Amino acid sequence: MKCWNRFAAVLVVVILVSPGQAQDFKGAATPEEAVKNLVGAAQAGNVEAVMGQLTKPAQDMLKAFQGQEDIRKSFAAALDEKFGKDPSERPQASLKDQLATLKSMDILEKTDRGKGVALLKIKSTSVHDGKERTKEEYLLAVKEGNTWKLAPLPPRIDPKEDPQKLIEKETEQARTFATRYREGTEKVTREVKEGKYKSRKDAMDAYFKTAFPGPSAPAKEAPKDKAGR
Repeated sequence: MKCWNRFAAVLVVVILVSPGQAQDFKGAATPEEAVKNLVGAAQAGNVEAVMGQLTKPAQDMLKAFQGQEDIRKSFAAALDEKFGKDPSERPQASLKDQLATLKSMDILEKTDRGKGVALLKIKSTSVHDGKERTKEEYLLAVKEGNTWKLAPLPPRIDPKEDPQKLIEKETEQARTFATRYREGTEKVTREVKEGKYKSRKDAMDAYFKTAFPGPSAPAKEAPKDKAGR
């Protein structure tokens, strides 16, 4: 899931915020143009244009994350109403604030994978507290008809692995995570309102345990008797 974080954080924002200034981002004739359109559309808050630059699996991943900000706000409001505001708690940056940090995405390398597929090594630049931060990541460019579309990839890629199958796998994981987060957070929010937790700490512990559960532990085998049965 970490491989999606930087790319997804930017794109989820433009799905959740209202559209900004009207700009025309036509279908990309090259992978380079798709990257340029993506950054421009994200900075403009143009939801339709952003989605138009993505492959279907990437669109599905973003849709899976829609609404998470409202769910988190509802949980925070329930905590404040029940226990009062926590003066020591730092406010989380809104998705709109995260969008504002994006400065550029530059293509460092482009590898032709054949059959209308290209692997792009990207340098993303963002600005935090007046300081620029850069990160290298990968995008997959796929030609659909006469138009190039984009999808994020993990930071480390096995050259032998099919990147399109990898995207499908990551998309399914993102969809599962989003569903689990929504259901878990809504459950704990209801329990806070019902008075199940004695303190904010208890509620937060339940939130992290329920909304972000770890991998399921393997089932333990029943102890055997002396005969090995």
